[in-house]
Amino acid sequence: MDNELQALNNAANRLGLIVSRKFEDDKRKKVQKYFASFRGTSISPVLPYTELNMFLLGFSKSIDVTALKHD
Repeated sequence: MDNELQALNNAANRLGLIVSRKFEDDKRKKVQKYFASFRGTSISPVLPYTELNMFLLGFSKSIDVTALKHD
């Protein structure tokens, strides 16, 4: 497991999500892409590391805001 995938999974585990790498047959593309899933359903688009990291941060913030509204 590479460092980027491990870092994304560490952030996602706190949210109950799983991050997987998107494999592509096109050898010309050098950027690794990932997606997040919850209970087997993809909840994010396929994104590069930095953008998926921002997605996870926003997802975490939305959970926090929703929890505050219900208190």
